Amino acid sequence: MKPSLKNRPRPTLLQAMAIAAGMIFVAFLIVFVVNKVISTTIPTPKELQYSHLYEYFSGKTKPTKTLIVFANNAEQRFGGGFLGSYAILQGNNGKFNLSDVNNIYNIDYDTVNAKLGIPVPEYMKYLAPYLSLRDSGLVHNWPTNAQEAMKFYNADTGDNVDAVIEVTPQVLRELLKETGPVTLKDYNLTITDENFLEKVQLEVEAGKDKIAGKDPKAGILTGLAQVLMQRLAAQQNIQTLAHYSNLFTKLANEKHILLYSNDPTVQAQIEELGFSGSIKKTDYNYFQITEANFGADKSSPFIEQKVNYDQTILLDGTSSVVVDISRRHTKPQSFPYTNPYTNKPDWLIKSNISYMQVLVPYDSQLKSFSGVDKITTSYEKPIQQLSYISLLGPLGPPQTVRLNYSVPQHYDVGRNITVNLLVQKQSGGWPYGLVYRLHTPAGYHLVASSDNHTAAIDANTTELRATINTDAILSFVYEKD
Repeated sequence: MKPSLKNRPRPTLLQAMAIAAGMIFVAFLIVFVVNKVISTTIPTPKELQYSHLYEYFSGKTKPTKTLIVFANNAEQRFGGGFLGSYAILQGNNGKFNLSDVNNIYNIDYDTVNAKLGIPVPEYMKYLAPYLSLRDSGLVHNWPTNAQEAMKFYNADTGDNVDAVIEVTPQVLRELLKETGPVTLKDYNLTITDENFLEKVQLEVEAGKDKIAGKDPKAGILTGLAQVLMQRLAAQQNIQTLAHYSNLFTKLANEKHILLYSNDPTVQAQIEELGFSGSIKKTDYNYFQITEANFGADKSSPFIEQKVNYDQTILLDGTSSVVVDISRRHTKPQSFPYTNPYTNKPDWLIKSNISYMQVLVPYDSQLKSFSGVDKITTSYEKPIQQLSYISLLGPLGPPQTVRLNYSVPQHYDVGRNITVNLLVQKQSGGWPYGLVYRLHTPAGYHLVASSDNHTAAIDANTTELRATINTDAILSFVYEKD
């Protein structure tokens, strides 16, 4: 029995194209870049770690099988995005074999999911009653999501995998930036890094393959993937190859490529490289803001988000935070198409309905809130989750939510004061602006900080403005006057 598509009309071609391009890119980096850079230069420690990953994923010492999942972060989830497509990457004797890209609904059977009987969170229940492979990315710690995906893949197919790699459409966007537009004559389309979301998804919903009753990914996907593969494989210049290595690192640091292995030694290397999407354990103050777009439209890229984070440290070393989270939908209702499951007009981008979670230190105490009717508090060591619903209409007014809470960190207020805030970016998340204002007791002045853009607002207030697109530690050192 095929999986039920009730209430779940979803484009698949964009997802399939991006995962194919993403995996071409990952395989290219591991096979071509690592081998060629190491063979012609003295390898750095990081390049040696890349080499170890190549040996593992290519099955140089023993065969490996990797589940590749595509997280469509236009429909953001805590673990990166809705999982719409998958592929299998097999490594054996140092060589790769990448399977066809498949629609996840081809294996993600609701009958199997019902037998497993793992309930979804309350906010997801109108989409599906039970957890499934496609919706397995529902926690913030990405290795946990990868483990769940492996379990569901086994339940759906009877097959086991050794590792999981997740990619988002940003990988495809960056590839198109580097290699240039791709013209697909059979579809009369030129795909660029700026138009691929609109062009490809509309081709999925109302294009020639859909009209002809074909699987829309069978034609356009093959054409685009072949062109990108040819362009990447043709690269021979060592500086160009090194550039792609840097691009891979950038995308991994921005959590658009995430890796997991059930081999503890390999997973430790992935953690050390920062490519795991893990919630970091820390004694520092902690902050992360996350979105799960359960409205199931593609509006997440068009949500402008700004965070004002005010922290006050008192003479006794205790500290409290007031954080204002402002979100605004910047896109009108866009990209009309005929829904193939209802045969009714629909829009790819409409209202954004999201379940928001703000992650703070585990023993924080919520004092007050405003801007929403309800805040739900839950705990998942090492963090506490403050949750609320965000509903944003296209081009509608912004929603601003204020949270006032104390943090458990106790600061040593003596000759010096040292303050560290770990800010983590959501897996597959979109960048946002952060204004961090730190208020210290009278009689102290700033002597060092982790950011050159730090500015003194008044005698007791320091301000830092940043764009959060990777994990960051914001540090300040004050000295008594």
